[in-house]
Amino acid sequence: MSFTVFHADHGINKDQLDFIKGVLNTEAPEGFFIKQVTLPPELGTVPNALYGPESGDAPVSESHVHYVDRAGRGWLDRMIDRPPRPVSYVQVIGVRAGDDFTIYTIYGGPLAPRNPADPTNPDPEGSKQWWSQHALSSHQW
Repeated sequence: MSFTVFHADHGINKDQLDFIKGVLNTEAPEGFFIKQVTLPPELGTVPNALYGPESGDAPVSESHVHYVDRAGRGWLDRMIDRPPRPVSYVQVIGVRAGDDFTIYTIYGGPLAPRNPADPTNPDPEGSKQWWSQHALSSHQW
């Protein structure tokens, strides 16, 4: 079993990552997958940087946000000046080829669509509507 993880800088520690890998080994399907993994209580929590209805909040109004090009991606993300909040589950997005895993990202909280400006986004209009009500904590980046 081999894992290549490209983007796991969202507050996931080694023990949590090892647990997630074990779950993926037994539960991830062949090919592309998006898998929600719940962490057992003894492994603690991970930060959820998302604010808005998917996280149980009211929609985030434009008056509370600012925009940031995170990590030089070439587009602006909707950000809010509030801290991440702890959750006990993560989203894992990757590809499985037998015992080989390529993990594109692992992050705590609900599944969020790609930024509407991301050229790989299959539904920019739907994403634009979704992100008009959500924002990411600027404290995590």
